[in-house]
Amino acid sequence: MTIIGSGIHDDRDVRAEADIRLESVDRQSGFLRRARMFRPGPLHASIIISCVVAAKAFTMSYAALHDLAIRNFVPSNLASNIPVAIGGLTVGSILATAFFPRRSAGWWYTTGLFVLSTVVAVAGNIEYAHEIGGNYVAVVIHAGMPLITMFAAHLTLLLWNNYKRDLNRVEPAVDCEHDEESAEVDPFMHSIAQHLQSIDSLEYTAGANNPVYIGVRD
Repeated sequence: MTIIGSGIHDDRDVRAEADIRLESVDRQSGFLRRARMFRPGPLHASIIISCVVAAKAFTMSYAALHDLAIRNFVPSNLASNIPVAIGGLTVGSILATAFFPRRSAGWWYTTGLFVLSTVVAVAGNIEYAHEIGGNYVAVVIHAGMPLITMFAAHLTLLLWNNYKRDLNRVEPAVDCEHDEESAEVDPFMHSIAQHLQSIDSLEYTAGANNPVYIGVRD
């Protein structure tokens, strides 16, 4: 049996397409497994609550720093940049601490940034409370908003890291448990894999113009 082997490139295209489809199926099955595993619990509620608290506290601090900037001759169309810059640096540096090893240079740098930005925000809120003629209660309320933002953002980060650690512990066991099931779910991809294995067993030789298939290994 002799077959003109000009379809070698077509076989390679089929192999590449099959690899892409297999990778896509793996990603989809992994997402579906995580979706099936998801069960709302106290941890998820804590993350949502801490995010809401951080957002509300930032809104209060934003209003105070925005008004303080206008009172101190910052143009009204630019005054919003002050609280956004300070609050954004606080939250961003807190999140950045998670990406550096503890007590490394990067960790100390980001920790110093969020402490410094929080101190600046607290000082600005205290100054605003004084400028509007507030008593010590007003000072405590306004000074507490940047601190609540910092604590809530840090709490959210801790809860999220704990959730990811728990998820990583569960996923390997779930992957092993569903390997056989995943193979049975997509028989078409299984047949493609068998076809590619049979292609590997073919011997080709290059002729003058066209490669020719000459046999099958036992």
